[in-house]
Amino acid sequence: MGQSFQKGNILERRRRDGTMAYQLRYRVRGPDGVGKWEWQTETLPRSVVTKKQADRELATRLRPINEAGGGIAGAGSGSIKFSVLVESYWPLYVANQNMRPGTLDAYAAMLGKWIEPFFKDFALAEITSSHVSKFLGMLDRTGLASKYRRNIYNLVNEIFDVAVANGLIPSNPVRSKIHRPAVLQDQEKSALSSSQCWAVIAAVTKRQDKALLWTFMLTGMRQGEVLGLRRMDVDLESKKITATNVLYRGRLLRGLKKHKRGRKPRQHQVLIPEMLEMILRDHLESSSFQGPEDFLFHKDDGSPVDPDVFRSAVLYPALRQLGIPILRRASGFHMFRHTAASLINKETGNMKLSQAQLGHANVQLTADVYTHVDETQKKSAAEALERGILGNL
Repeated sequence: MGQSFQKGNILERRRRDGTMAYQLRYRVRGPDGVGKWEWQTETLPRSVVTKKQADRELATRLRPINEAGGGIAGAGSGSIKFSVLVESYWPLYVANQNMRPGTLDAYAAMLGKWIEPFFKDFALAEITSSHVSKFLGMLDRTGLASKYRRNIYNLVNEIFDVAVANGLIPSNPVRSKIHRPAVLQDQEKSALSSSQCWAVIAAVTKRQDKALLWTFMLTGMRQGEVLGLRRMDVDLESKKITATNVLYRGRLLRGLKKHKRGRKPRQHQVLIPEMLEMILRDHLESSSFQGPEDFLFHKDDGSPVDPDVFRSAVLYPALRQLGIPILRRASGFHMFRHTAASLINKETGNMKLSQAQLGHANVQLTADVYTHVDETQKKSAAEALERGILGNL
């Protein structure tokens, strides 16, 4: 029986000077390329200082071995199974993309629950556009949201692109014209009126909770940006908040997610209106944690606010008390971004101002997704149309 497609392994050893040494272990044949397989161990040079770099070095050594027949014996690359593509080629690609942890978690969830169970036992050479159609048809029957199905489609397309780039298949079986799911607006996202914003604040009892909600309402910033703010990010003298990091699952991640066309590190800066200045000044003075790198909004022990706990213990009870519907994936902190965009557009009629406040890369996203029209605006539109047609009769 031939040598199975190997992945090798990486051993970590601590040097005497405290630095980490990485050792690669993988199987090779003798110099003539035949005979018994034997383990080879190689200690990487000191220039390799991270596990990610060691992963790249291992992939570089294994690729020619596997493609030359050290994978599935006597078979070409097309006979490699989809599961091997995901286990051995995909991780190297991902490691080189510098993806955010949220993206990595989303990819892992889609792969594990939907993509791998369907494709894992197929040889890459066997997978055709018909198989992709069957897979996407299966997704459609599950009742998944159209946007999530589009995300899965994008990931499948990207995985097969990696297979093509590694020479495992001649072409990508995904065809955008027949496979790309349309994204439908499943439900209108929540946006509060001015009176509802005040009512929510009134329904909350603790001052620090009010301060957090006011910050969301009066800045329109993202959840991770607000919860990741530290005291040093708030400049009351110049009346500016500068978000340079985000909080993700209790961890402060350095830097904001880059726009697709942007190359420079991004930050999101908003001006502090007069009312929020007073609220934040009081909040800063009353905090027990006064260090510049301490979180602006924190729990009693100084750790950052948990968004799930805050929603279930503070925000949702307030909404229920006021009779405001709690919509799935539409009534959390992101609701305040929709509210901010809609109110700015209503007050100014300037979509570019909404875009700047929310920190969007393009105004189309602000217009299509984040701004909402209330009944007063609809009435104004109808009256304007009437005047345009009938004049002043």
